Amino acid sequence: MTAGDAVEVISRPAHGVRVAEVFALQMHDRPDLAGHVAGGLADLPEKWRESVAAIVRRYRSGRHSMMA
Repeated sequence: MTAGDAVEVISRPAHGVRVAEVFALQMHDRPDLAGHVAGGLADLPEKWRESVAAIVRRYRSGRHSMMA
């Protein structure tokens, strides 16, 4: 793939979770995204799924600090 190549979207999951939202949840202390991202956990790559699920659980438990 190079600059200018056409990209065709062949499917989109119904949950609407974007990679940018998963990244923001993980890297920018965004507890407001936890519920939304939780809806897409099953579609995450296996190696991401547990770490993102742990962040979602932490936010849902009320521990919002990234240092928790």
